[in-house]
Amino acid sequence: MTQRKIALVSRAAAVAATFAVLLTSLLRAQSIPTDPQATCVVTPTTFASWFQSGTPALNGVVNPANSVTFQSNTNCPFYQWSEQMFLWLTSPSPAQYGGNGRIFDSPVFYDVSAVDENNQRHFLPHVPGQLRFFNIRTSQPGPHGLPVIFDKTGRMFEVDRPQIAPSGRPLIRTTAGTLAEVGRVTVANNKATIVDPAGRAILPQTAPRTTAAAAKGAVPQIVQRFVVGGVPIFVDPAGNVVDVEEGQAGGGGALIAQNGSLIYYTTIVNDVYAFFLSGVKTGQITPAPTQFPTTQAALNQVIA
Repeated sequence: MTQRKIALVSRAAAVAATFAVLLTSLLRAQSIPTDPQATCVVTPTTFASWFQSGTPALNGVVNPANSVTFQSNTNCPFYQWSEQMFLWLTSPSPAQYGGNGRIFDSPVFYDVSAVDENNQRHFLPHVPGQLRFFNIRTSQPGPHGLPVIFDKTGRMFEVDRPQIAPSGRPLIRTTAGTLAEVGRVTVANNKATIVDPAGRAILPQTAPRTTAAAAKGAVPQIVQRFVVGGVPIFVDPAGNVVDVEEGQAGGGGALIAQNGSLIYYTTIVNDVYAFFLSGVKTGQITPAPTQFPTTQAALNQVIA
């Protein structure tokens, strides 16, 4: 483990190296915006400097961003740092990282174990080509035990999937307290219009669910999940469509990609983070740091 390698991969790089491993089919299922704003543009000269050869090339080896010297209170430098780190993680592994596969699959990383019987996790040296802990990504449960989603303002909602009628159509409780089959859901001006198979409008019940959790104070509002035009939408009791970030599947025990594939994940961290946390827990770094290293001097303590 060389000082140069560690110096270039510190602070946020250690946390950013924790990532989800997605299936190829999942990647194809994501919708890419067609009208990105031309902000935080990386110049050709800067982009070329990211590559070890000094020239951008397909499967060219990329240098990691220098996180020790990274200082900024604005977004653009962070976005550019993130772009370089992503290219570094996914570029071919050079000799100093093992020389096989991609950098994220090299011995410079450590696998994070599942929680053991003592509620502890452990770092294990990563072996290229092996996924020790490859799990299905499950949705986080809320106070009612339901999966949660977040809207674009950060508000949390719980997702209650509708019951299914013998016909296969979803059921929704009406203002009269009865269950009605949903024939079609349309959206206009962020409002959902729900009709039965005969085209009659359904007025959904707007009363919030009464539970022990709700009685204790403010809890997330419960929304229902419907699929409109192949895209999942989330509707609150008043018929409003919750504006969520793209990619939030919600509504089930496991997260599902847009094409119906299960989402799997593994968690790994780089050597700086692994040795930093291990050093803090065992008292090997003195004086004991109060934050992740942000200077070369603090980083040298991790190296030592």
